[in-house]
Amino acid sequence: MGFIPQITCRRCKREYSALRGRCPHCGTRKAKQSERTPVTTTAASQGSRANARVNSNAQWQMIFGLVLVAAVIISVIAIVLVSTGEKAVKADPTPDPSLVTATPAPTPTATPTPSPTPSITSITIAYANQATTGFTARVGDADVPLTATVYPLTEDAVVIWSSTDESVATVSQDGVVSAVGSGVAHVMAECGGVRAECKVVVP
Repeated sequence: MGFIPQITCRRCKREYSALRGRCPHCGTRKAKQSERTPVTTTAASQGSRANARVNSNAQWQMIFGLVLVAAVIISVIAIVLVSTGEKAVKADPTPDPSLVTATPAPTPTATPTPSPTPSITSITIAYANQATTGFTARVGDADVPLTATVYPLTEDAVVIWSSTDESVATVSQDGVVSAVGSGVAHVMAECGGVRAECKVVVP
């Protein structure tokens, strides 16, 4: 048995006797050995015309391959440059004047001019709704309420009262005069730079 060669089945990879025509395990036919003798071609012989043609073809194939690779690289570079150029154009903040649509200028809204506050031209001091320029008061008597009327009449007009001698007569900011001591004093009402006086005599 040791002198009979063993072969391996090409399907199940198991060994069996070379005397068998089929694999006993899977039934696959035994492959026949090729009876051809390898022959060396003329292209493999150095110095032959066929060998020279093969070498020339190989050189041309290499050149063609290099040209193809260079063309691919150039195409990729061109695509990258075009895409970055488009981004740069899109990012350009300066619009094309021919593409800009003119928008109408907004109509200015007229703002009302505030009317100037009228300046005070005169002040009148009155007692019991009668204009007065002076009166007599005694110490201990009732206080004398005075009023001041400004012209022209404005809502924000503020009258400031004062006395030239508070040892004789005092006046509140409501215009109420009180006699303090003997003498003569002038009660004044002032508004907007205009002043009116009323003489107060205390015997």
